[in-house]
Amino acid sequence: MMKRPIQQQQRSWLEWQSRDWAQRGVISSEQGLAILNLYETSETLGEKRRSFAFFSLVAISCLLASAALLLIIGYNWDYLPQAAKLGVIFGVTAGVQAAAFHLTINKGFVYLGESLTFLGCLCYGAAIWLIAQIFNLNAHYPDGFWWWAVGIIPLAFLGKTSLVWALAVFIQACWVGSEAFGDFNRSWFLFGFRVPIPYATWSYLLLAAPGFFWAYWKNSPVAMVLQLSGLYWWLLTLLVRFHDFCNPIFALSAVGVLFWLAGLCHFRQVQIGAAYRTLGFLITWCFFTFFGFHEAQREILRPWARNFDSQEALLKTLVGLLAGLAGSFLFWQGFTRLRRLPPEEQERRPREHFLALALLAFVALFPGHLALACLFPEFKFFIPISTLAANALMVMLSAWLLEEGIHRDNALFFFAGVASFLAWTIQRYIDLFGEFGGMLGAAGLFFLSALALLGVAIFWRKRKGARNVITG
Repeated sequence: MMKRPIQQQQRSWLEWQSRDWAQRGVISSEQGLAILNLYETSETLGEKRRSFAFFSLVAISCLLASAALLLIIGYNWDYLPQAAKLGVIFGVTAGVQAAAFHLTINKGFVYLGESLTFLGCLCYGAAIWLIAQIFNLNAHYPDGFWWWAVGIIPLAFLGKTSLVWALAVFIQACWVGSEAFGDFNRSWFLFGFRVPIPYATWSYLLLAAPGFFWAYWKNSPVAMVLQLSGLYWWLLTLLVRFHDFCNPIFALSAVGVLFWLAGLCHFRQVQIGAAYRTLGFLITWCFFTFFGFHEAQREILRPWARNFDSQEALLKTLVGLLAGLAGSFLFWQGFTRLRRLPPEEQERRPREHFLALALLAFVALFPGHLALACLFPEFKFFIPISTLAANALMVMLSAWLLEEGIHRDNALFFFAGVASFLAWTIQRYIDLFGEFGGMLGAAGLFFLSALALLGVAIFWRKRKGARNVITG
């Protein structure tokens, strides 16, 4: 049976508690040993740490070796005939991949083989550009990135780590960015209606599909974060090109909350859900930091009010409502599965669901809110209302982090909540009182923040000490 993952600190605590329970007669020694056998051993955890360190160093060395190899080849490149150039290109690429295959399959050196596969993928990408240079091929240069990604995705899929996937996502991002911001092509859709669409980037979904499948198959949160980041970058490039029809700020902030809600639907693959939730939370926090500024919302409104188009406003409002419907579906999916959690989690988890839903409601209704502000310019309260709502949600977000940190006894959540609240306080000072308080006001704010941090640190230390006394 596959051992369950566990951290070394948790393993040490479980070993100590098992011995204590056995001494108290709560469980037998055999039962304590059976509990420990469900999880990874200390030796396995130590080997994983050593393997990760070795893997990281070897991967960096392969990256440097590829750079050195390219420089050596480039130094003598002009003196080599075409046949020799092709021989060097194919020989190095095939040789490195053959060595990686031999070490992985025949010798069982997985991490070393993965590192050489990474090096071989770099050589493969360099080969594409070098061959184009040999034959003076003046093609659409982003296609080189596309073929590079196509060539390394099968090798990444066959691997056991996320290293080659990191390279694949990076190459896909380079391809999407070069296509989108290069302005190479504009397509004609909807009976001659001219829509700016980045050339051929729709095939990104086909390139990304194997990565998402692999992340779910291997239950790899690192691979999932990589794939979600690539997907988010792709959406960003499309929305930037669609800026005349859909403001990227609305859609990108909505995608962040949708990631968060999607993570709340993952009850079996907890680590995958954590990847969704973490990335979604970070994106959401960044955008609501922006929405909390009164002047920022006014800057969004100005171009709408200057050239107001009812059809454009309707389209943006519909996009927001569609995001709201998608989020409501994810909320319902996650909320109906709460019964699978322990009773204690069933009481606390709905708060996170409703908080994410409230954040999504703000983003989904914001385009319609701005449209009303343009239709009724005599009413000046639209922007103040949305600013207050965004700030209220930021305070709720910080309070939720603090509550989670205290309840779980998790320092990361707790201090993230403290940092979020302090950041919100400083932002509100800049937004509301920066012109009046000046340096003295800033000094007072920083002094109060320092006192607040000191008080929080003392509270956390006393809490940890009290818990240690209780458990001891």
